[in-house]
Amino acid sequence: MSELLENIINHACKTVPYYQKNYQQAVKEWVEKASVKKIESSSSRTVDLLPLLPLLEKKDIVWSPEQFWSVKYQTDLLANEIDALHTSGSTGKCIDVHWYKKDMVRSLTELWYYRKKYYKIHPRDRCCYFYSISDDPPSDPSTAYDDQNPMITYHHNGRLMGICKEAVIGEELIGICRAITGFQPRYMLLQPSIALLLALCYQNNDLPIPTDCQYIELTGEYLFPEVREAIAAVFQCAICNQYGCIEANCIASECREGNLHIHTSNVCVE
Repeated sequence: MSELLENIINHACKTVPYYQKNYQQAVKEWVEKASVKKIESSSSRTVDLLPLLPLLEKKDIVWSPEQFWSVKYQTDLLANEIDALHTSGSTGKCIDVHWYKKDMVRSLTELWYYRKKYYKIHPRDRCCYFYSISDDPPSDPSTAYDDQNPMITYHHNGRLMGICKEAVIGEELIGICRAITGFQPRYMLLQPSIALLLALCYQNNDLPIPTDCQYIELTGEYLFPEVREAIAAVFQCAICNQYGCIEANCIASECREGNLHIHTSNVCVE
């Protein structure tokens, strides 16, 4: 067993309530089975107790998320150094995911490198994106709501335009398209289904597109070739497929040749 794995298990068993409880039960079972009164070292303890620790299931985290917080991170959470996020629930079960704010920024470094290298997109450029209905509207000291539609917010000094996905329902979508064109984002971060709805709305209602938009990054859903073609035909800009998850952030992004490149600074793929 590697030293790293031992350290992870020891950390969990000493500081995480879920594993503290199960660790104590595992010690009891191991002592009974081995017929000994004392465990000699932390190394042998880790090796011998690992098979007795329960396999973690997703439902365990969903039902009792507080049981998985290490006491070592409580202070940082209270100091607002950690952001609480949650998965999209594509499997039917959302789980809470926590990131240090500094780590979240660091995890985007490689993605921003490719955005700038291949598509000339910069973090200071204007961006439009959609957020989930279950999420709160993005907020910072400069946040302002759109005068015509409360589902649209502008933040980071007006550089980012956040739109609630609920706004794509019915005739609301025409107003959303007009607002996006008025905002003139340099790039958009969208799910393929949202991007397709926008493209069809622009096309079917003969609406002017945001001509400043040079790049659309599609993520969160499988990108079918015909959907990609329909989006590109309307917006007339570069389309990039990006794959990631809340737990690891970006996993892979696409170059101009259409190949997905693994972001090795975030993940390892076996």
